[in-house]
Amino acid sequence: MSKSKDTSNSTSSSHIDKLKALDSKFSKLKGSGGFINKRKSIEVEKVSTGCITLDRLLEGGFPRGRVVEILGNPSSGKTTLSLHLISSLQKQQMSCLFVDVEATYTDAYAKACGVDTSTLGYFCPDSMEDAIEAIKYAGEVIDFIFIDSVPAMTPSVELDKDAGSATLAIRARILSQEIPKLISIAKKSNCTFVFLNQYRTANIGGYGPSKSGSGGMAIPYYTSLRIELTKIGSLTEGSEQIGHTSRVKIIKSKISAPFQEDTVDIIYPNTSYARTSGAGIDRVGDIINVGKECGIIQLKGSFYSYGDELKVQGKSQLREYLSSNPEVLERIGKDIQSHKPVAVE
Repeated sequence: MSKSKDTSNSTSSSHIDKLKALDSKFSKLKGSGGFINKRKSIEVEKVSTGCITLDRLLEGGFPRGRVVEILGNPSSGKTTLSLHLISSLQKQQMSCLFVDVEATYTDAYAKACGVDTSTLGYFCPDSMEDAIEAIKYAGEVIDFIFIDSVPAMTPSVELDKDAGSATLAIRARILSQEIPKLISIAKKSNCTFVFLNQYRTANIGGYGPSKSGSGGMAIPYYTSLRIELTKIGSLTEGSEQIGHTSRVKIIKSKISAPFQEDTVDIIYPNTSYARTSGAGIDRVGDIINVGKECGIIQLKGSFYSYGDELKVQGKSQLREYLSSNPEVLERIGKDIQSHKPVAVE
């Protein structure tokens, strides 16, 4: 018995000695970390997205100090989601930079999504190299950088070539070299780089996935979070189309449970609904969807109800009622925040 105990103590002592030896070696290297209770606790800092649905999917909010990809088909809501995130981040005193590679940004659309354009950094690069250099420099001082988008990042060699000249995989090679550098910057400065990407057809020979994002495998490999947006339906108010519903799916996550999904309503600017409730991710629709999931808003047939004070038919009428009665909307929001999920045994 005593012999077994002595052996255990000897093994433990040897284990500690090895860690101490490695700790002394680490102290001579550039980097952070260590053993023997010297290193700091490693946790992911998160900030609210301003959307209850997204915060629930991400288990608290958007990560800081990471590389993120927002991916989807054309018109699925990628830029609108980014502008909504910028609006929410600005309200939390976070600095943001919008790198407009596509050269399609307008202040009017950003303001409709709630962005304070007077405090938003903006840069429109001439080439992919200019975009990369700008975000590497800005990453040392800015909290969140949004790059819109990867397919529009055109290397200077392509700009200088004649039409039809072969420039195979240059974008992918540049990203493979530069993304690891961004990770190093993100780690040191706590900056988050958000790349907007678009699906393209990939299944040429009949095998493998039918679509993939542009820019090769560097972004999917190095990102901590990948969010996929898919347009699944239209939103109408009378005969007017005021927006669409997008499915949000977490297709990769190192900061929350992956493969979770939900839906958000995206409102177009210059519509009758947007003039009263704003464009971008619809807060009213967000509260309706989450309230229904929590059981706070009841749905029986086509009728929605909230306690004894509200009963309307159809989601569009419920949205209109809550937009006109913000005090009821706020009460539902508070009920959602105080709601505790039922434990499953």
